[in-house]
Amino acid sequence: MNTGHAGTSLEYWRTELAAHWDISTPLVALDGEFDLNFASDDRVFKIMRPDCAATLVQLQVACLEHLGDATPAIPRIAPTREQVRIVTVADTDGNERLAWSISRLPGELLAHASPHDEHLVRQIGHHIGELHEALESFQHHGLTRTRKWDLRRASEVFASAAQTLSGHPLKAAIERVFDEHGASALSALEDLPALAIHNDLNDHNLLVETPSCG
Repeated sequence: MNTGHAGTSLEYWRTELAAHWDISTPLVALDGEFDLNFASDDRVFKIMRPDCAATLVQLQVACLEHLGDATPAIPRIAPTREQVRIVTVADTDGNERLAWSISRLPGELLAHASPHDEHLVRQIGHHIGELHEALESFQHHGLTRTRKWDLRRASEVFASAAQTLSGHPLKAAIERVFDEHGASALSALEDLPALAIHNDLNDHNLLVETPSCG
């Protein structure tokens, strides 16, 4: 996880982003795996990696706008002063990056919150259920893309990595599992409905409000 934002300047990014959004407070760097993330008092700004496909950002923006008021646990898109949702900015190396913004929600990361009691767990489950129910009707051309974790592609992914098991004592057993998957499970999977889900709701991606927040 990228937590240091090496080679970046908070003041530089504040100036760059202020050309598009009204920012009244200093920026704070947030964690991010591939992209830069900064927070002001009321917004989160997402500066995508230089090679990020525009379709990926358009997909995320469209998804949040589709969710709308489905659940209060979802941030809203924060367009620029000109009501633009995605803009292009330059980093300190001159690379062009896509930037967009969402509303900043209250709370702290689930990983830092305490206690994790039954009430909190039930609330998380309730909001996740609302989220995925609202996503049932979401459609976007950006959803048509390959994923290594798509079980319909399991045999294809295994075949591309099979050489790494050469000489491994479990290779034969693993091959049998994938052979059985291709022979029986794959056809059943193809008949199942497919829809968008979040798929990364871990304790570093969930904000909660608990007594420890105050």
